[in-house]
Amino acid sequence: MNWIKDKKIIFVEVFIFLIVIFFCAVFLEYACRYFYKSYRYIPTIDEIKKHESLGRVNHHIRDFIQINGEKRNNDEYYYSSYKSENGNKKVLIQGDSWMEMLDIYGDFEEKIKNNFNVKQLINGGTSSYSPSLMEIQFRDIVNIENLKFDLIIAYIDQTDFMDEVCRYNKLRIEDNDGKLIAVLKDSSYSGPQIYSTNQNINLINISTAKYKSIALINNMIQINLFDKWRRNKLSNPECKWSDISRFMEGNITIEEINIFSKNLVSLIESYRMFSDKVILITHKHRKHYEEEYLNNIYDFIKPVIEKYDNIVSLYDISGIDILEINDVNTYFPNNEEDPASHPHPKIFNEFFSNHLLNLMDKT
Repeated sequence: MNWIKDKKIIFVEVFIFLIVIFFCAVFLEYACRYFYKSYRYIPTIDEIKKHESLGRVNHHIRDFIQINGEKRNNDEYYYSSYKSENGNKKVLIQGDSWMEMLDIYGDFEEKIKNNFNVKQLINGGTSSYSPSLMEIQFRDIVNIENLKFDLIIAYIDQTDFMDEVCRYNKLRIEDNDGKLIAVLKDSSYSGPQIYSTNQNINLINISTAKYKSIALINNMIQINLFDKWRRNKLSNPECKWSDISRFMEGNITIEEINIFSKNLVSLIESYRMFSDKVILITHKHRKHYEEEYLNNIYDFIKPVIEKYDNIVSLYDISGIDILEINDVNTYFPNNEEDPASHPHPKIFNEFFSNHLLNLMDKT
């Protein structure tokens, strides 16, 4: 009789265990749905398809989520457009995350509407863009918008030098005349962020999954466990920060200088076909002021543009110099996780965007 009693106890324990597992699974499912609904936007299939169609010949485009964590409008995946009824100038801005952040922290839309010189401003700023990707984007913008520009302002970041040399140059597809046709992705991943931790792995599976918890757990496992391994297997592994910072630290070769110069010339030649006025702007990073960085991208752009004297201008708009700010921490966040040294959002709003508008007004 004891063995029957023992069996009953085991049965009850197993039953309770299964009930607990069931409720844990239900809780996990709803917890995952709540977490991703609240903190991680999952795009629809239509949004994913549109996103992928825009970047077929460009290495990456903007993410579904803006830098400040908010959902991006799907008509701004590739660039943003602001219009005013007051002015007559058509202006294009291009660059990396520094320019993309103007959409968020620069009050650009309101400032353009109140500007009496600018009729339309297109901001193509996209994280980790450099001349090669800017050139493809520029061609697409011209084809889509069907217009010429009175002024083009292109931000060339300190990181763009090695972005070109060790990241995008090997992915450039050129015709027989050397004209850039495409900058390929170096994997089949969807989304724009192949150059960093790819948060967009299996998004389409999440969107279609009946049980979100399984799909989301798989997504997190893929990102945190397998993504690094896969990325190391790519034919053109992306540059690490140690590679990117080699330029600022002064450790570059003549061959690398020639690669950057060639790709920058390619971009400028594309600009010349659709605008008679181009302004290239640069900005120092935090470690330039801390005397850890030796090279400044300004000095490597200057000799490239000498033959474009009547068309291309070059400005270093480092606000810490212009505003004569003595405390670096007032200008740059003291954040080791931001080696690209983006200024404080307040700086973007009160100085950076205003300075760009002043350049537009003077040109």
